[in-house]
Formats: sequence, structure tokens, C-alpha cells
Amino acid sequence: MRPPGYDLTKSALFALACLASTTVGCGNSCFVGYSANGNGGVVVKAGNPPPVCTLDQARGNVQVAMAKSVTCQDCAPVAEVRHMFIELHGLQIHSYGEDEDAGWLDLTPEFAKKPLELDLVGETPADIHVTSSIVPAGTYDALRLQFGPNAPAGESEARANPERCNGGKGSNCLMMGDGRTQELSFAGRTDELVLPIAGSSGPLPLVPDSTARLQIRLGARQATEASVPLLEGLPMRLIGEVAIQRGTD
Repeated sequence: MRPPGYDLTKSALFALACLASTTVGCGNSCFVGYSANGNGGVVVKAGNPPPVCTLDQARGNVQVAMAKSVTCQDCAPVAEVRHMFIELHGLQIHSYGEDEDAGWLDLTPEFAKKPLELDLVGETPADIHVTSSIVPAGTYDALRLQFGPNAPAGESEARANPERCNGGKGSNCLMMGDGRTQELSFAGRTDELVLPIAGSSGPLPLVPDSTARLQIRLGARQATEASVPLLEGLPMRLIGEVAIQRGTD
């Protein structure tokens, strides 16, 4: 039997008010709303005393790996790439819908002090683990990779491998089968790449308590429209793409 004075409309409005709030608990429960790629939901957490409601309670895991580059195995030494060295100083992920100059989350703050040096062609596994980071649930549409400078950067002994890229004078390069070194350049003025996250349905949806796996694949192409590749010291430009490897768990 419904108690006296019970008002169904007021009760429904009260429930909606609790669900709509992302910062206030309703009773001893906490309601946190989220939206990922158009699909919304509510995370409910109960406790006594009530938990503090914050968006930080809805988080997921982003794992990023770098794919080994495929090169020509039967090319003449002048066109054979034996090493592709890169020096990664930063990796950020971008929140969908934010301005392109804002909305970036740093996945690898430790790289600022200790950059990650990789050889994407030599004796490396097919996938190289880069990071596993906890970020707020939401939708993400791009990765930004920041590289070390190609200009001389002080003492070569500061590098983990001073013998690469002409004795440590550069950070990113191709080493050819005939002993030549090709510096890797960038399309813009800064030493970075911004790569869209490409999935079958668009950007990456990251729901609470899930894991998303991203794979970065880098390569190089000539910065000019030359007909003969990798000859005469022509500049090579670093390019890449990001794929959602196995969706979310």
C-alpha cells in the first residue's frame, strides 16, 4: 500500500536529480555519470559513510605498444633499412571533443627524464610495450608522440646508445645496409607526430574498468617527390598510424 502523501512524480524527479549529479552522493551511494562515444552510463558506488563522488572514480586502462616496422628483405644494401632508431620523449592521448591544443593527458611522464630509445627494425619483438596507463573513462581520438631533437644535443655520452645516428648527434634516423645514415624529419617545426586513433567505429571509447589496447606503427617516406627512394641523401619524413588492436575488455 502506498503511504499517505506519496507523490510518484516527485519521487521520480528526486531519483533523476541524484543520477544527474556527478559530485553529490544520494544516501550512502555515489552516482557517477560518464559518456563514451555516445554511449552513456552510471557507475554506482555504495558505502557507509558515503563515498565522495568524483569523476576520477570512473577510469580505464590504456595500453600502448609500438609495432616493428616491415622492411625490404631482398633489397640491395643501398636501399636496405637495417635499423630505424627513434627516441621517444613523450606520449599523450587526446580527449574527443576538446580543442586540439587542450585535452591532452600525459601517458608517460617518466620519459621526460629518461626517454625511451627504440630500434623498430633490428632484433626486436613484433610488438614493443610502451606504456600501461590509467586515465579517466571517456572517448579519445588521437595520440601525440614527442621525439628527441635531431640537431646536436650536447654530449653524446648522455644517450643510452651513443653509437647510433652518427655518434649520438641525432635522435631519430635510418641506418642503411651500405652504412649510410638517413636523418628522420617531421612535417612541422616541432619534433612530434599527432596521429588519429582509427577504429572501425571511429575514436576510442573507454568505459570504466576496461582495458583498451592501441598499436602504433611508424614508417618513413621521402619528404620530396623523388622517383628513386633512399638515394642521394634525400630527407626522410617520419609517418605513422594508430590502430585499436583488440578493442576493449
